[in-house]
Parts: sequence; C-alpha cells; structure tokens
Amino acid sequence: MSSRLFQATIFAMALTAMSQQSLAEIKELQLPTAEDGEITYQFDTATKKPISAKDDRAEVSGLSLSLLPKNPGDQLRLAYSYELKIKDGFVPTSIKVISEDGKSPSTLTEDTKPSLTGNRWSGMSRPGVVDKRAFDAFTSNDPWILQQKFQIKYSDGVERTLHQLAVITSAQRFDMLERLIGKPLVDKKPERQIDSRLWKVGYEAKNASQQLTEFVLPGQTVESWKELFTQQTLTDPEHKLSLEKLVGRIRGGFSPECKSLNWNIVKQGATEIIYQWSHDECKSSPPQFEIARLSLNSRGICRWAYSTKLVPVDVKTQEAYRAIVEKLECE
Repeated sequence: MSSRLFQATIFAMALTAMSQQSLAEIKELQLPTAEDGEITYQFDTATKKPISAKDDRAEVSGLSLSLLPKNPGDQLRLAYSYELKIKDGFVPTSIKVISEDGKSPSTLTEDTKPSLTGNRWSGMSRPGVVDKRAFDAFTSNDPWILQQKFQIKYSDGVERTLHQLAVITSAQRFDMLERLIGKPLVDKKPERQIDSRLWKVGYEAKNASQQLTEFVLPGQTVESWKELFTQQTLTDPEHKLSLEKLVGRIRGGFSPECKSLNWNIVKQGATEIIYQWSHDECKSSPPQFEIARLSLNSRGICRWAYSTKLVPVDVKTQEAYRAIVEKLECE
C-alpha cells in the first residue's frame, strides 16, 4: 500500500481551509514531493476536495481507493484506481503513475500501450495485501493525503506531468470496509441535542494543531447540508494568537467580489468574540448565514458556529442561535 498520513503541519493548513466552508474559495497548498521539490495544489473549500490537475492535453478525472473483492480464503487487498480524460486530437503512448509523497518515488502502475474508451483512460495500481499495520492505518481517524503524479507520453513525442492531490477521510475508508464485510465496524456515535433537535457527527479530524467536529441533521451530510454546527479547538495554550487577529483573518478570507457580504461583530470582550455574517451569494457559494463564538480556554481558542443555507434568517432566529453558541464550550 503506497500511502502516507498527512503531516501535522500541512493537515492544519488543510483543516483551516476546510473549516471555512462558507468562503467557497480556491486555496493553494504547497507540499514537498519525493523528487520534484514543492508542488502547489489547489483545494476547493466548498467541496473539501482537491481540484483536478489538468493541462491543455489531459485532466485527472479520477483518483480513488479501492478494496478488492474478497473471495473465501483470500487476503484483503488494497489498490488505487485512476482515470484520465484525454482531449481530442491527442494520443497517449505511455502513462505512468508515481507516488511522490514519500522519501523516494514509487511507481504504482505503468501502461505502455494505453487504450481509451471514448476519450478516457483508466488504470489500477498493483494491489497490496492489507496486513495488520495497513489495517491499523486504514481504520485510524487520520485522513490520508495522496500525492501522485501522472507522467504521460504522446504520439507526437511530447511528455507531460500532472501532479494530483487526493484526500481520503477515515469516514470514507470505514464506509468502504463496512460495505465490504456487510456490517458496522463500530457502534455509531450517539446523537447530540444542540438546539431542540438531535444532531449527528458528520465529520471529525484531530491533530496537534487543532480539533474539528462538524454536526449535521439526520439525512444531511457535510458535503450536502442545509444547517451545520461546527466545533473547533485551535491549540494555542500560550494564547499567542489573539482573538482579534483570528477574526480579522476570517473576515479577510472573503473575496472583495462578495459585494453582498454583511459582517457584524455582535459581542467583543477580553476572552470572547461573537460575530455573524451573511451574503446573498458569493462565487460558487449559495446564500448563507453564520453566527460564531470564539473564546479562550486552557487549550487555546474554542470556536462554535451555527451555519445555515435557509436564508434569510429573521432576527428572532438569529438571537436564538446567538444564545446557543454563547453557552457551548469545546470538549
């Protein structure tokens, strides 16, 4: 299995971008590679997914993890699946996929006679047996960050390289494994009553820099939600980052093109700041409202936020959710 858990510092950058879902911006992450130095990847904060690598000849249209069907007596195996979309007029003569997130590059698959279905090429890496070490990593809570490059040779002699980033969350891996064995691996986490309703954990992530938990209503997901509660703890026990500076960064994350943005500091004190914002629509982000509270605690900064796409939000509802986030504490 050629994969690597995300480095803590880089994961913190990704989490910061992902937690600001409402900004619906394209973030750039620079990560080191095994042989090509630092590569800049683009990340869509709205979908929480890396953007497909592409040039004027090809686009990476698929990079995913697969658990191969387990026959009686066979060991569980793991492989990566790939898909490229080749533009009209270009004929690939060789396609190689290389893992570049380790200390040295590793060839995952090489097709010296690629054939296209329509204008698409698909391939799979060599399957790897899931041993105990791999299974422990597979069932961990950490996301997997894959850095893989596609080296493509064309019939006209031109060679191109596409660097692709992929994020595979623990929830995605658990879902794959549960579907394969036909039963839950662990007991489902209990629902939590935050307002008058029960909310379920839609996404969790934790590292040395921060902890993030997102709550959604039954029937909704963090990829497709109408209402969302977010609990986030930024590790900063010495309180080197001020609340004012953090709020400024959040406010500065909105594009100047977001003309309909309505930003308001509701409450500000030495140990807490409550802010709210709304907009009619900004770029690819639909109309949205959010009210959030930042507060200091022994671990650093606690952030609770309520977000909704059910807008406009009347004043009475705004006040009700202000009272709720004002009472919530990070665990």
